[in-house]
Amino acid sequence: MRARQMTLVLCFCLGLGLGGSALAKDQATVKDNLERGMALVLGNRLEEARAILEPIAKDGNAKAELVMAVYFSDDSADTKRYWYIRAAKHGDAEAQYEISQWGSLSIKERRGWLEKAAAAGFSQARFALAIMQESEDSECQERSPKSFPQYALTLKSLADRGDFAAQAEMSKLYMIGCSVTRDPVLALMWLDVRSGYPNQSITWDYSDNPKVRRDQLAALLTELQVQQADTLASQVITGKVTAPLER
Repeated sequence: MRARQMTLVLCFCLGLGLGGSALAKDQATVKDNLERGMALVLGNRLEEARAILEPIAKDGNAKAELVMAVYFSDDSADTKRYWYIRAAKHGDAEAQYEISQWGSLSIKERRGWLEKAAAAGFSQARFALAIMQESEDSECQERSPKSFPQYALTLKSLADRGDFAAQAEMSKLYMIGCSVTRDPVLALMWLDVRSGYPNQSITWDYSDNPKVRRDQLAALLTELQVQQADTLASQVITGKVTAPLER
C-alpha cells in the first residue's frame, strides 16, 4: 500500500490544541508507529501490528483505517465495511475506490466515490470512470480522428504509464473503431506493448494472457501490418516514441 501524507494527523493534533514542537513530535510518533505496524503486518505478526495500528485508526488516521479494513476485519463484512467507510471519508483514495465497487450502491453513489478517488490520482478509479462514461453512451461508433473523445484520451494517458488494463482496452477500441478510428495496426501495437512491457513478474491467466491474445490478433492481419505494429511497439517500449492516437 502506498504511503500518504499525514494531513489527518495534523488536524487531529490541532484539535487537541497541540502546537510547535509538541505537534511535530506527535506527528513523528504516529508516522513511526504506522511504519512499525506495517512492517509487522508484512512480517505476518498481525496481533502485534493490530495493537499498534488500531489506536491510530480509532483516532481517524486514514492509512491505519485502510489497514484495519484489509487485515483486521475478523472475517466480518460489517467490520470491513465500517473501516473502509471511515478511511474513505478521511480521504483514502484506495478505500474510496473499493467502496465504489460495492454492488449495493447506486450508479450515482458509485460515480461519486470514483470521482473522489480519481481526483486523488488513483489510476484504477480513473480507468473505471472512463469505462462507466463509455457504457453510458447510447451508441459506440467510429468518430473523426481529429476529435477523440475524452474516454480515449483518459485511457491512453493510463496506458502510456503502463496500466495493463488500459492497454488492453485501447487495443479493443482500435479493433472495433470505438471512440477512435479503427486501426488494426494500433490494436496489435497495444497488445505488443502490454505483453512486452518491462514487468514480467506478473502471472497471467490464460484467458487474459496478452501474448496469446496478441498472436490471435496477429493471425488476422497481413505480414506488413504485423511488422508495422511490432516496430511501433518496440519504439514505445524503449521510450523512443509515445504511442500515437492515429497514424
